[in-house]
Amino acid sequence: MVFGLCFGVLGLELGLRLLYPNSAVGGATKFEFEVGAYKNYQADSETGFMPKLGNGFYDEVGCLPNCYALHEAHAPRLLFVGDSVTRRGKIIEALEKAYGSKNFEYWNAGVESFNVAQELVFFRRHNAAVNPKHVILTLHNNDYLETPLVFARGGKLEIFATHRTRESINPWLFENSHSYRWISGWILSSSQRSQLRERMRADLAAFAEEASQRGAAFSVLVLPVLKDEKAWKSVELSNHLTSLELLKELKIRHFDLRLPLQKALAKGVAVEQEPGDSWHPSPEVSDYFASYLKEQQLL
Repeated sequence: MVFGLCFGVLGLELGLRLLYPNSAVGGATKFEFEVGAYKNYQADSETGFMPKLGNGFYDEVGCLPNCYALHEAHAPRLLFVGDSVTRRGKIIEALEKAYGSKNFEYWNAGVESFNVAQELVFFRRHNAAVNPKHVILTLHNNDYLETPLVFARGGKLEIFATHRTRESINPWLFENSHSYRWISGWILSSSQRSQLRERMRADLAAFAEEASQRGAAFSVLVLPVLKDEKAWKSVELSNHLTSLELLKELKIRHFDLRLPLQKALAKGVAVEQEPGDSWHPSPEVSDYFASYLKEQQLL
């Protein structure tokens, strides 16, 4: 029996490695963006990974390089924080068109694949030096993934956002065993989901408090999945509704972007930045978002 069990586990391990050599096998989401040979990112004990600053990729305060002078503000400063949607800047560009380039300074601190916990650490360490008047967080539907596990292989970083809390994962086993990844992804208890929800609640509350202590307003844009709501997966709808519930409970000023999305879809607007990518908004739908946010007096 012991021999049979060992042989079965070994067979499972080999089979998963052959069939899914570069996959998290359901135990996590493997980030696909190019990290490179430590060129633009580095491992970080608190956040999993961090972008390198002051090298033309990000400036010294963790923002994308811009034309503004750090120590001399000529207009109220808006600091946009979030993941790849923020970093790619389509909503920011649309807001700048709607409100004008002279009325505000638009600082972009988005980082590919960051979640709210990572964004909060990044703000505390670096972005707060911008001294913004208004911090605007884009809350993504996939922000309920846990802060990732990061491993160095061949001069590159492999980054996995697990579907379980970090404390319940053995990093060594996850790095070295495909069967462990598969089992850890298969077993996801309701208590784990509840813990991820409560972590999101705590992170949002902490972010709002951090901004308030620094004299900045704090607003959250709740980004929908970029397709008709009838086509949303159950987890996508659950995440979106959970975000709205948490923000309402915490009395954090927020804007649900489902309404302008539905208007854009009804007009036949291409809402995806790239065909088949329902995570990143196109410039066209971003204009709908900006128009709606201006109507709702975001700024």
